[in-house]
Order: sequence, then structure tokens, then C-alpha cells
Amino acid sequence: MLLTFYDAQSQVAWVDHVYIRDAVRPQHAQPFDIPLAGAGEVETVSRQSALFGDTLLPEVAADAPWRERIPLPPETGFASLRVSVHAFEGGGL
Repeated sequence: MLLTFYDAQSQVAWVDHVYIRDAVRPQHAQPFDIPLAGAGEVETVSRQSALFGDTLLPEVAADAPWRERIPLPPETGFASLRVSVHAFEGGGL
């Protein structure tokens, strides 16, 4: 899962990742609990937002419905969060 944190100006402020160890079967849901980093816990290594191009994290409009972004409490230092789920398949020999 990619966790994309946005600031109050709807700019990407931080991107984190989490691996879910156990597979979730198609058409099923599985609850998860992950700790979220606060703004004081992250270190900016580059402010070059175009470094990876526009295809890595698709833009979401600032007025997108909340199903796209989850509002975060002010004490986190971030305004909202977007969770993107990605699937990886292991190959066999």
C-alpha cells in the first residue's frame, strides 16, 4: 500500500509504504491497522516533485470526494491521506 500524505495546499508532502504480509482473496475485505508517521517524524530528501514524472502518483483534485482522501487530525502535521492498494504476484521457476 502506498500512503500519500498531503499538506493544506493539497500538495504531496510525504509518501510512505506498507506491505501487508497475508494475501487478501478477491472479493473479500480484510481490516488492517498501521501506524501513521507524523510530519515531525519524516525527513525531506528532495523537493523535486517532477523527479519521477507524473505517472508515479496520479494527481487527485483538491476538491475530490473524501473517498479519495482521508482527513487527518491537525496534530499529525498533514491535512489528508490517500491510500493506494497495489498487488504484486510472485513468479515461479
